[in-house]
Amino acid sequence: MPGISRTHAISVQDYRLHYLSLAARHGSMRAAADVLGVAPSSISRQISQLERDLKIDLVERGTHKMQLTEAGMAVVAYYDSRVKEYEVLLSRLADMRNSATGTIRLAVGDGLLTEGMLSCIRSISDGHGEFMLDVVATSAGEVQRMVMDDTAEIGILLDFPDNIRLRVQGSVVQPICLIGKPQHPLLRANRSVSLVEISKERFVLPSSNHRITEILSSVFRDKGVSLQVALSSNSLQTVIDSVVAGVGIAMLPPILAAREIASGTVIAAPIACEELASTKLFVVSRIGRRLNATAVKLMAGLCGALQRAVDDASDRPSVGGDH
Repeated sequence: MPGISRTHAISVQDYRLHYLSLAARHGSMRAAADVLGVAPSSISRQISQLERDLKIDLVERGTHKMQLTEAGMAVVAYYDSRVKEYEVLLSRLADMRNSATGTIRLAVGDGLLTEGMLSCIRSISDGHGEFMLDVVATSAGEVQRMVMDDTAEIGILLDFPDNIRLRVQGSVVQPICLIGKPQHPLLRANRSVSLVEISKERFVLPSSNHRITEILSSVFRDKGVSLQVALSSNSLQTVIDSVVAGVGIAMLPPILAAREIASGTVIAAPIACEELASTKLFVVSRIGRRLNATAVKLMAGLCGALQRAVDDASDRPSVGGDH
């Protein structure tokens, strides 16, 4: 373009623009860093580099709250408008692909698909034979990626960092509890169990890259409490089966062991830890994604099934009791 040096060109794919937009939206570079899970110095350094490349100040200096210069506002407006256009394009392309293939894809964090959700999927499948439902069980990070790039219409996740491109369609609080056989002393005590007490036990846990184990590792590390692992597995069902077999006890959302709890094979006890008591399960889609009527119906059914599973669990005695 005449009059514009190519050395000053910027691309909508430049991650530094994302950093600047996010910092402006959240009011500070530190807040943006918390959202992205990176160091604040990294955000500051990249924005400074962007200013040097563009040869103009984007951020007002000497102010406590993040404020953009006129140039900064222009850059953020450019970036935000291009992102919206890009998301509209992705949505249109996804609609075309789905119309051609007749496929609705659901990305699910490993082990998070409950029996009620499976019943919902079966009902949708029976009533809409023209569509094939493709369920992909994968890691939490991959679920987010698939939903954001429109590889999947719907995602099901356990607690995840704030993501401005994902819309929460439904959520339920599902605390991580102690899961074990009814005769285990900690579960038989009919009370909340402390992290110190837990640290003396041997545990069966999902693999280190599973979202549940990531949450547990972070909490125990922050509290300065160790965790003894007897067995880990990349299969959540193997973890539950190992608890039933007496290999150890586990820490899981009770909804994931609903069948075993209902039968009395295992019971659940609350853990005296605010972070573990407030975890949630989410049903998400990408902001701006236009879903077809069948996908919308599936999403509503999944949200309903999730809530019913939690309601059913709350009606059963989960700590102590006669099993």
